[in-house]
Amino acid sequence: MAIESRFVETEFGRFHVESVGQGAPWLFIHGGTASAREWRWVLPGLGEHARCIAIDRLGCGESDRSQRGYDRQTLTSSLFACADALGLDRFGVVGQSFGGFWGLSMAFAQPERISGLVVVNGAGGPMTDAELAEWETRAAQRRAEPTDPEAAIERTMQEIFADPTRVPASFRDDLRWQTAHAAPGQLGAVANDRGLLARERYDRLNVPTLVVWGEADTMIPAERGRRLAAAIPGARYVGLPGVGHTCQIEAPREFIDAVAPFLDGP
Repeated sequence: MAIESRFVETEFGRFHVESVGQGAPWLFIHGGTASAREWRWVLPGLGEHARCIAIDRLGCGESDRSQRGYDRQTLTSSLFACADALGLDRFGVVGQSFGGFWGLSMAFAQPERISGLVVVNGAGGPMTDAELAEWETRAAQRRAEPTDPEAAIERTMQEIFADPTRVPASFRDDLRWQTAHAAPGQLGAVANDRGLLARERYDRLNVPTLVVWGEADTMIPAERGRRLAAAIPGARYVGLPGVGHTCQIEAPREFIDAVAPFLDGP
């Protein structure tokens, strides 16, 4: 199943989108400062179950850089604007890592528009003060490290995969391309928002939710995923043993098997 690539215009800027399939629409949001490329391993398979639309967030990939900043309110509004430009009134969201942060933010902002939510090794969810402090310490350490591009690529491979040998060698080229196309400093723009999202009332979130976690994740432990699922009424948790942080690339078949039934609906 071929992936269609195009652009849509919004008041926040132009978004690059990649889509496949027919049926109920699902918006796929990548992590970090990556791009829609990180869904290409699973998009055709999931496109047999729904209309799957992967986007480059503003400041990432082929989308425009945000002229209004990268805070939570601005980017959440931009994601809904992208959905509007795509003609989506009510839709599901699949978010991996930092994309999970944005998926949860959208669900809290306009739950009536979100038909379902899949959080994959998500950076959002309930967190203790100690966990928030540890996260900020790690982020500060990363910003202070020398920037040897190839060393950074290798470090990322070791961080986001439990077994990098399972990942096609071409993914390193994707990492280089994504790094070159990402607006600098955008992750730091939500430092305060991370704490606010951690303290949201998850027990009041009325959106059908699936939490999928590569359980060998060393960046965000699986316990955080189980805690998130337990906090949202009716949410389900599916763990992928032996798989790391970016499980849709490391274990695409297992990921599709976990997510496809949820996309099919009740």
